[in-house]
Amino acid sequence: MLNVVGRRFQLARELTQELDWLRGCSVPRIAWVARHIADAGWTMTDVRAWLHFRRGDVTRVRRGSGLLAALLADAETLLDTLEKRVTAVEDWHAAQKATRRHRIQQVRART
Repeated sequence: MLNVVGRRFQLARELTQELDWLRGCSVPRIAWVARHIADAGWTMTDVRAWLHFRRGDVTRVRRGSGLLAALLADAETLLDTLEKRVTAVEDWHAAQKATRRHRIQQVRART
């Protein structure tokens, strides 16, 4: 079982591996930026769902840790319960499915 600091670093490591725009960022810096959500028990999936609805797609990032800090501002207060986070994840998955269906329809329409 991880302690509080270990959980922060675990989530930061997952973030830097999963999010392209955070690759190459310092794990300790990302752990510090994400400390509030890590302490609130957020998972990588929760963060991905929040970021999807918070910003959409990122095309160019100058400083990943700064962008992450801005995007995570007040996240733990808006999605303060597990039920709210589960709903956000379900909505994110539904949006992904809708996007895939739309792409398939576009390909079929072209051919």
